[in-house]
Amino acid sequence: MSRKTEPSNQTAPTFTPISSPTNLPTNNDCVIVDARPLKRKSPVWTYFVQHPTDTTKIACTICANHETKWRSMRSSTHTLAVHLERVHGIVFHQNGSQKKPKLISISNEEKNHFDLLLFRWLTTRNLSYSMVNSREMKDMMGALHPGYSMASVETLKSILEQQTKIVNAKVRTYLQTNLVAGSLSADGWTAVNGDAYFGLLLHFIDDGGVHQTVLLSALPKTGSQTAIALATRIREILDLWGLTSEYSNPLTKRKIKWFTSDTTNVMPATVRDLGFEWIPCFAHVLNLIVQDALKSSPVIRDILMRCRKICTYFKKSSLMQQRLVAIQIELDMRNEKLNVDVKTRWNSTLDMLEKLIRNKIPIIHLLPLITFDTPLPTTREDKKKRKRQMTVGEWGLVESMIALLQPFRDGTKAFETEKLPTLSIVIPYIKWLKKELVKTKPQEGTVLYTMWSKLGEGFDIRFPPIINNSDHYCFAVFFNPRSKDILKSDGREYLGIVQAARARYGEKKTLSQPMSQPITTPTPPLPTNSTSFLDQILSQRQQEKQDEFDLYCVASPCPSHVKPATWFFEHKFLTIFQLYQEYCCAPGSSSSVERLWSVSGHLLDRKRSRLTGPLVDMRLQWKKNSIIFSEF
Repeated sequence: MSRKTEPSNQTAPTFTPISSPTNLPTNNDCVIVDARPLKRKSPVWTYFVQHPTDTTKIACTICANHETKWRSMRSSTHTLAVHLERVHGIVFHQNGSQKKPKLISISNEEKNHFDLLLFRWLTTRNLSYSMVNSREMKDMMGALHPGYSMASVETLKSILEQQTKIVNAKVRTYLQTNLVAGSLSADGWTAVNGDAYFGLLLHFIDDGGVHQTVLLSALPKTGSQTAIALATRIREILDLWGLTSEYSNPLTKRKIKWFTSDTTNVMPATVRDLGFEWIPCFAHVLNLIVQDALKSSPVIRDILMRCRKICTYFKKSSLMQQRLVAIQIELDMRNEKLNVDVKTRWNSTLDMLEKLIRNKIPIIHLLPLITFDTPLPTTREDKKKRKRQMTVGEWGLVESMIALLQPFRDGTKAFETEKLPTLSIVIPYIKWLKKELVKTKPQEGTVLYTMWSKLGEGFDIRFPPIINNSDHYCFAVFFNPRSKDILKSDGREYLGIVQAARARYGEKKTLSQPMSQPITTPTPPLPTNSTSFLDQILSQRQQEKQDEFDLYCVASPCPSHVKPATWFFEHKFLTIFQLYQEYCCAPGSSSSVERLWSVSGHLLDRKRSRLTGPLVDMRLQWKKNSIIFSEF
């Protein structure tokens, strides 16, 4: 049975929506879509009208000039609801069996602001962008603001790319205009997915005296990993940042002169190919010295093997771990678990030994001591158990090893910071460690004496070839206002350092003076008293002889609670401050790169091993560079 069509000169039948928005545009020439009320009961149809002649097209009544924005009519209302939600902020909530529209408006500025806050939270906390697809995340954001449609993963990636370009552009402009002196540091890292990453950092001291670090690149290494290939890669990175002159010019005309890295064979050769002065990582050298000393005696190696067996035994056995915790609670001790040392992690062996000594009583209660009455092991299980037991003398040797290695951990921790001139404390810490070694000298002929002598031998072999061939370490100590008087006890060596520093000061002062006409000072009027005139001339000549360098040498060191930049500006040592920026900007260790890879380990874990190299690089660059740029 065919339906009767209405005449065109009649008005359209009225339709009362469930929740009509205010100020809806009306058109008497259009017929509200109510021709098939049985199949079009959805409130979505309240906001759409049908074409007057073509019944297959509809248009949104809220959009401006809706008569010209016709779209094909489909059986499903999903696309229409998506249009209302994204464009007009009209959200439909399910309440029982009836759908009710709820109009919540949100401007584009507010939505962009919410998207940026979401991006900052996820990127700063190293969280996955795919969290926006979870149902719980959507429910939470909908409860906070029902009109906000959360950004998709692709939107967050585009925001990341845009924000990284903005931040890097600002940093690049700052480096090209305000950089006085800088230093580079680099290291490699292998991710869980097998990609080999290479990180390059730039360190400098800004005009406020604050140590800053800029991440230049953290992309995976491709192709060969020889010294020539790495040098080519570093040149490409410097070209991207507009720092081509820092490797093409002679070393004396560069602003970036120093390069800190570990002591592997590849990195020193790479630095030589680039023409920089190489600074070995002090903490890495200390770790090598300690590792060589721990291998100096078979007795020490056997004790360390037993310590690792004990820690592994409690770590793998949940029953023994529960018994250990029960004894710790009974003895009112702190509940802590035993950890096995890692060869490449600094101070991990000392941390393992200290935990064993702190839990010595509970461990002996569960793993009895080996005495003269202990029977020899006969079965396989008894032999395994014997490897997890130690004698009283071996426990005492572990305590002596801790006392011997304690100064090395203190020295390593001093070089873990990024905000202090760590290069200026290399020479003081070497002298302090040598004094501590002399204080802890054990009895000759013992196992501990072999380890002690190996530590002293490591100092004599590894440090003198590095320090004696470069004045950079001495200049870093001298131009640091907090440590400038430490080398005075060296006598003649200190006088040589002062003379070399004076020559460098003269070169810096000549280059910093502008090439302009000489400034003539007016001659003071002659006084009537000839004696006072003579005293004035002598006082003026005495002040001319004491220039900025002489005043710096006799000035008191900067207190620990005063910032070096404040101390320089108060004493008007502007040229010395430039030398401080030049020689104290280089870090004494590569802890900054190691800290970068620790963050990368949280970002690129086993659950997100498919992250691409450029995405990881952008996330690390934005997190690192945006924070330090806010301090400029």
